[in-house]
Amino acid sequence: MTGVLTDFQIETLLTSQVIGRLGCGREEELYVVPILFAFQPPYIYSHAREGTKVALMRQQPQVCLEVDQIDNLANWRSAIIWGEFEELTDNAAEEGLQVLKSRLYPLKTGVYSQSILDLQAQDIARAGQRAEVIYRIKIERQSGRFEKN
Repeated sequence: MTGVLTDFQIETLLTSQVIGRLGCGREEELYVVPILFAFQPPYIYSHAREGTKVALMRQQPQVCLEVDQIDNLANWRSAIIWGEFEELTDNAAEEGLQVLKSRLYPLKTGVYSQSILDLQAQDIARAGQRAEVIYRIKIERQSGRFEKN
């Protein structure tokens, strides 16, 4: 059986997952990349180093995020979130960083996850290095589907 996820089921999916695929870009260039995220309604929080993804989101703040949970080919849930990128600074960046740390800390296993968990507010814009950007996506609409056998 296939069907449409309710808003509650989409929020449950977003709460249970930490990896999604961010879609951003402009008319002549689309960009899709995996990201770590934390869901705290009505926002998706994430981080990135300065680069293509951040530059594209600054130019065109309308983005989407695809998140799924796949148990097997006949049992899966998938949602797409559309929203607006917002770069966080000062206290808002610190609060966003705490949301990420709270969600990701229990999953800490490797060097990459360690890097975001050790990040401090003063590290967000280090001189001479690509700055770490803390951002959130304000959810504007969402859609989801599932298959269950």
